[in-house]
Amino acid sequence: MRRKRAFALILLVMGMGFLGCVFPFYGTAKIEPGLHFDVGLAGMTYGVPSSSYYDEDVYYPFAGGRADFEVRYGVLENVSLSARFGAGLGTEFYIYSEPFIDGALGVQLVVPVEGPVTPALRTEFSGYLIEPTLSPAILLGIGREEEKLTLGTRVHLRRGPEDLNVGGLDAFVGIHLSPQWTIFAGAEVSSFFSSHPTFFTLGVGYGILE
Repeated sequence: MRRKRAFALILLVMGMGFLGCVFPFYGTAKIEPGLHFDVGLAGMTYGVPSSSYYDEDVYYPFAGGRADFEVRYGVLENVSLSARFGAGLGTEFYIYSEPFIDGALGVQLVVPVEGPVTPALRTEFSGYLIEPTLSPAILLGIGREEEKLTLGTRVHLRRGPEDLNVGGLDAFVGIHLSPQWTIFAGAEVSSFFSSHPTFFTLGVGYGILE
């Protein structure tokens, strides 16, 4: 019974994700075995799509802040599972404020190569823009002993009313000041909206366990 309730709660959180934005990633391309936690705070601009089927290309621009929590578990040296939860508050042109929450489940695979560059593939399943969405990302970790820089690009694949919609291209960077502290910056160009707006996210994250 407890497992069913937990699963239902996860689906509810994922289903409430509705933002067109750059979700922060404070981790690295490299995977460390065991359990790890990341927390972060970020400022962001984002778009909320219209709830009307006939106005699905209409979006409402918001700006605000968010707090994020992610738990990651390194199953193997090259495989990691994760769960993410975020919540925040945004304002539309400083007039109308609205809170939001979102969440996702993810898996990360690292290409086993030696050298200063670590390539990885990270895929999340979320409720991005209301519809169930897969968001694969390519990561490049820079640093031989410790990863100093994480470069990434991500695309959101959403099942629309008639066909698969491809859009929402992210580009982001994580600057690891230390094994605990990370600065994240990212931009997204979204093709889900007719005007193709660009959204930005800037935040700082802290690794509770390494």
